[in-house]
Amino acid sequence: MKIKYTIFTILFLTLLLSCGVNSDETKIREVFKTWQQTQIDNNEFASQKNCNYEYVISKEDYGPVFGFPDIIDFKYTDLNGDKKTDALATFTPKQCDGGNMSSMMQHQILILSNKSSYEVDNKYFKNINLGLQTGFYTLDSLSNKSFFGTYYTFQESDGFCCPSIQRPIVIDFNTKQVEINKTNKKLTIESNTENIHSVAINFINSYIDFCNNRNNETKLIEWVKDQSTVSNKFKSELEKTILRAEKENPQYGLGFDPILDSQDYPDNGFELKTFNSEYVIVKGIHWTDFQLTLKIKKIKEEWLVDGSGVINIPFEKRMKR
Repeated sequence: MKIKYTIFTILFLTLLLSCGVNSDETKIREVFKTWQQTQIDNNEFASQKNCNYEYVISKEDYGPVFGFPDIIDFKYTDLNGDKKTDALATFTPKQCDGGNMSSMMQHQILILSNKSSYEVDNKYFKNINLGLQTGFYTLDSLSNKSFFGTYYTFQESDGFCCPSIQRPIVIDFNTKQVEINKTNKKLTIESNTENIHSVAINFINSYIDFCNNRNNETKLIEWVKDQSTVSNKFKSELEKTILRAEKENPQYGLGFDPILDSQDYPDNGFELKTFNSEYVIVKGIHWTDFQLTLKIKKIKEEWLVDGSGVINIPFEKRMKR
């Protein structure tokens, strides 16, 4: 009897492990890895060994300027309707000389099922980019029909790091039609639950721009009060929290940023990690270990940011620091 159970256990574990190894997501990552190596071999991207400051300054002709980062973000769904998993892979290229020119870049690659195999399509989004000559966009999520993200463009007074115009963007997979929200401040997003997280991501990245602008004379409370995508409850609770702390400790106040729940933060901004119907978890674009919880709420047919950091976020929902 014990022998039968042992044989059954071995067969079950073998089947379980083989299913994991042969999963669509594993195949997608393997195909992407092969494509990466092809790009390096074709001198489109630098190899990991050659993408560093020491190598660049030691060579007169050091080859490609950019290399692949350590982390590639994969989002999965069935895009082409064949009931097999496809993927959107996104990454910010690593600048080999240590500069920050790539900080606002995002490469978007599709990995699509083709009968029993997968193919990489690195031209799909390049064609779409040609229609957006005055700005650029990043993508953070997808459905089986569309891609969602943020469109950026600069005003004359903006620095390189901080485009002041940020709007939700939706790209239809089949038609390649692009829709950009026409207002920079008020994001009215209806029942599409796969896109409502954009209001939280746009808010927190606008806040990072505010934090990065050290010469800005606008106080935190005033800045938040001016944000039309933030609920009145959020504004009121933030003000109470800051004023109470300043009264109790006039010299140091809270001692940390209540919206970020931290003294430090990713100065390159955030992107989506996970999302449910109420809470949005974001992670640093370059500092991926830094994560933050935001809360959104539909008020009078409009989705607004109702909490962030320690403001209106239950203790058990906050990120551990």
